[in-house]
Amino acid sequence: MQESFSGNTNGIAYGIGALIVFLILTSLFYIAYTLFVSGLLDVFNTTMIPSDNVSVDRGASMLYLRRMWAAIPFFILIGGALWGIVRALEMKRAEGT
Repeated sequence: MQESFSGNTNGIAYGIGALIVFLILTSLFYIAYTLFVSGLLDVFNTTMIPSDNVSVDRGASMLYLRRMWAAIPFFILIGGALWGIVRALEMKRAEGT
């Protein structure tokens, strides 16, 4: 008799637990590094821009940094969702259904 996918609760619990730990740890790292990025942008905005000491390339790179920093939470959520889907498909394949 073949066990159904919903009957295997160990794999499901592991996947949910791993996703929760992943989200908590990445959130903590994001919060910790936000202080650094905020300080960097503060120095850029208060010191370098008023003194006209900014090249076009440096301005573009700081704009890119700010945009990518704002996009990181979305990348984290997409990565976690994709991992969950792959994990579910692996569990389904391991059960032979």
